[in-house]
Amino acid sequence: MVTWWRQYYQVWLVIVGVKVGLFGLSILAFALRNELATDLSVWAWWGEVWSRWDALSYIAVARDGYQVAGIERTYIVFFPLYPGLIRVMKVIVGDWTGAAMIVSNGAAMLGLYWFYRLAEMEFGKKAAFRSLVALLIFPTAYFFNASYTEGLFLWLSVGSFLAARRGKWGWAGLAGGLAALTRMMGVLLWPALVWEFWQMHRHQKNRWVEGLWLMLIPGMFVIYLLINYDLFGTPWFWMEMQKVNWYRELAWPWVGFKGAWDKIGGWPYGSYQVMFGWMEVGASLLAIAASAWAWWKLRWSYAIYLTLVTIQIMSSSFMYSNPRFLLSMWPVFFMLGYLGRYRAAAIVWMFWSAGILVVLAGQFTRGWWAF
Repeated sequence: MVTWWRQYYQVWLVIVGVKVGLFGLSILAFALRNELATDLSVWAWWGEVWSRWDALSYIAVARDGYQVAGIERTYIVFFPLYPGLIRVMKVIVGDWTGAAMIVSNGAAMLGLYWFYRLAEMEFGKKAAFRSLVALLIFPTAYFFNASYTEGLFLWLSVGSFLAARRGKWGWAGLAGGLAALTRMMGVLLWPALVWEFWQMHRHQKNRWVEGLWLMLIPGMFVIYLLINYDLFGTPWFWMEMQKVNWYRELAWPWVGFKGAWDKIGGWPYGSYQVMFGWMEVGASLLAIAASAWAWWKLRWSYAIYLTLVTIQIMSSSFMYSNPRFLLSMWPVFFMLGYLGRYRAAAIVWMFWSAGILVVLAGQFTRGWWAF
């Protein structure tokens, strides 16, 4: 235990330090720009300001289950694992918002630690630490503090790869399957991990049975489709609701990108142009660049996952939330950690990225729209 702590205490200090810093920032932002007094206690207020937008829908599903009528029927787009964990945690802590915050932040800290361990396995300590810092200070990393699925998905998806790289295919399949019950992106772990299994065991024909564990990934996704079918008579109802309430439908990758580019417009830029224009375009370009780099520098299993998710997030008629989705495309931060060895570029990136993170986190906790 002592040896483990000495080896990784700096990693935990950075993870906890950034999270505490962002929580403190939300208090400062509220104090400096608050127009309305609040009679909430500090702890109740803390949970409320970090549970915005989609977080309220997740909590509603946890409390009431999926509904078949009214606006609540659109909540079927939110996959069931995270609301289920909130429901379990609520029994322990007695509060819905507090339960969501505990699940999100607990999973996020484990996911960030496992991300470091996976990067360390692949690149060594220095590059792994740079990759972790790049992830922690990314402009949308405040979602690791909020009642969203980013932390849970990071934990499960990174955990599936970490288990696979250690040859523990049962755990890889279980973690990947649970990721597929958390977000659509989880299904895309399957082809990546199947490739990893084949690469590791293609000359060991007696090991193929272990690969069957990976069938848990599409199998868990089928459970979600069956929930859709049971409630609405079609396994694809969630896709219909994406179109109805979020204006998303399948389209060629350049359709949504062109729409985001057109939204940039010209000077002076407003919040809409920055939010749906510059940031969506920038996030998409970063995802494309990282996907290309991954085929050159990373194991192909990472490249497969990153490329498939890039195609998924860009194949939408309306591009929205790509800067947040990058947090689930964590091999991107392997690239940023690799580039961080160039000191001048690393310093510029850190100040730029951390500065935007502070601005966006402050705005999010005040109720500004989220990615």
